[in-house]
Amino acid sequence: MESSSGLQNQHIFRTRQQQGGRLVGDDDGVIIVDHGSRRKESNLMLDEFVKMFKEKTKYPIVEPAHMELAKPSIEDAFSLCVQKGAKRIIVSPFFLSPGRHWTQDIPSLAAAAAKEHPGVSYLVTAPLGLHELLVDVMNDRITHCLSHVSGDAEECLVCAGTGKCQLSLKMFTSRKKIHKDKDAEPTEFEESVAQALFDLENTNQELKSDLKDLYINSAVQIDVSGGRKAVVIHVPYRLRKAFRKIHVRLVRELEKKFSGKDVILIATRRILRPPKKGSAVQRPRTRTLTAVHDAILEDVVVPAEIVGKRVRYRIDGSKIMKVFLDPKERNNTEYKLETFAAVYRKLAGKDVVFEYPMTEA
Repeated sequence: MESSSGLQNQHIFRTRQQQGGRLVGDDDGVIIVDHGSRRKESNLMLDEFVKMFKEKTKYPIVEPAHMELAKPSIEDAFSLCVQKGAKRIIVSPFFLSPGRHWTQDIPSLAAAAAKEHPGVSYLVTAPLGLHELLVDVMNDRITHCLSHVSGDAEECLVCAGTGKCQLSLKMFTSRKKIHKDKDAEPTEFEESVAQALFDLENTNQELKSDLKDLYINSAVQIDVSGGRKAVVIHVPYRLRKAFRKIHVRLVRELEKKFSGKDVILIATRRILRPPKKGSAVQRPRTRTLTAVHDAILEDVVVPAEIVGKRVRYRIDGSKIMKVFLDPKERNNTEYKLETFAAVYRKLAGKDVVFEYPMTEA
């Protein structure tokens, strides 16, 4: 037994059929045409719609067609309708807006197809456009998708298997916390770091105001001895002072989120090549290889300060640098000395040993 809503919908459909005169007759062929796609799934969707349309309307001759990129073409569908006995062809664009495809392309293709069938008339109808029933269609999509993401409904046929019908708040909210060079897409790990910063901004009252205008450039994981990993986060150079202001608190919270991994914050810097001989261009001293490596070393050990350096040369000619850190920050840095060495070796290619100066008893 049909529901009252189903009977009401059929009544509305029949009423609209009868308004304004003639119905589609047995000698009429209807072609429903979309743009066409290289994706097989998209083209099959038109086939499914045509099947639904034919079952609903009971029109005897209904064929799908694609304007381009796929078969059947408008010409193919036109010929098939004529073979089935159609004397008049009604081309109905499966398009929302009356753009160039409706004003130029489809009429041109329909006219070309009609030339092969003298005596057969044709009509290109209006696209879907502004129609009150589209309000119901859109509202049905909205309510069904909301029901799906809340677990009360299965995916609809459009979304099935695509994974598209899901809340994407996490991705879009976290994106504002990472700005990569040349607008490159962040990696999955970088998104997780950006999301951690966003969560801290919204849940940690101690960091909320300080994190509001801060963001990162990139994030990677670096192997440390013993199978451990370090999270190295590059922050914009112009924001380095703002990050240092909250360094201890921020690192403490991030290390909670990335359990078992030490977190290192480093300002993004670029090394400039030496100017060509005879060039009037001068390279800033802060952009030389040595200056950038020294700055990276200072960033790696924050919040500690470097109070001394010593270079030792091995018998084989290689050298190792011993860096002495201010004992005042020993409690915040001693557990990360191996991480400091591994990160600096990865970023600068130099071996460093970190120690604290011997204090007098």
